[in-house]
Amino acid sequence: MHFAAYRALELATFTSAALAACPKLSTPLKVSQLIDGTSAGGKAACVRSKISVSASANNTKLLFKSPSSQQELTQMTVDMATVGSDYLTRIFGGPNKVSGTFQIYAELCVPKLVDNIETLLFLNHGGTLDHSYWDFAPGYSFVDAAVEAGYATFNYDRLGYGLSDHPDPNQVVQRALHVEIAHVLLQGLRVSSVGGKSIKKIVGVGHSAGSALILGVVGKYPLDFDGLVFSGISGSIEGVASSQISFNLIPAALDPSGRFKDLDKGYLTQGSVAQDFQFSFYHYPEFDPKSKFNTFSTTWVI
Repeated sequence: MHFAAYRALELATFTSAALAACPKLSTPLKVSQLIDGTSAGGKAACVRSKISVSASANNTKLLFKSPSSQQELTQMTVDMATVGSDYLTRIFGGPNKVSGTFQIYAELCVPKLVDNIETLLFLNHGGTLDHSYWDFAPGYSFVDAAVEAGYATFNYDRLGYGLSDHPDPNQVVQRALHVEIAHVLLQGLRVSSVGGKSIKKIVGVGHSAGSALILGVVGKYPLDFDGLVFSGISGSIEGVASSQISFNLIPAALDPSGRFKDLDKGYLTQGSVAQDFQFSFYHYPEFDPKSKFNTFSTTWVI
């Protein structure tokens, strides 16, 4: 959705007594379900909310259905990763225009004492992750480190992840729509203010699939960011196939925790056994196999 098309959205200003502990935010974005709080380490004042985002994109028609079982998903993974495979060519069915209004979960965090916030870090999590990647626990929080350095952060679950909406995982939740939703959010943040202080600069910060998404935004909307920070991404695609296999993806609905049992089987998450995480994220022996930080899971769309 182009910025000019949603400038008429009702100005949302957080003024309730429940938000007294957080700096006042004025924004053209349509927000609801507001909750105030702090970051994991307590260093930032945060406002958590759902943002109603209307967007449209030229997606790709995918000529397959969600896997019916783990066995079918595993075979799809093998087919995509096989050298010389034409699998992707066979499933691409041409352009598919999609549009809708989606509820996106977001957290805006600022230093507790707002003096002058000029730069906002626009955070994008990786695949199989969600917003908690950036604010995981005391001592493991990028948000805490950022606000200590004087930055505000905007941290959200992309469509199909975490606490955001979960529409059709095959035809709707695709990169093109992710780009448009990010653009709508960024344009709204550009004309927002925190504690009466305007946001002057926005830096895109991505991890893995989040870095790729930010690159997609830059490619289409080069003026959306004033700076970029990437992690978990490479200029080479040689490791993509092995990485894809190493995640040992499973239909999220089949996750042993039962947290995602109501989701379409097209939503995927990482395998739940210890070696799945080690293969993708940890180098032996420089990690504690008993650490609670070695277990995490959320939904991902392939």
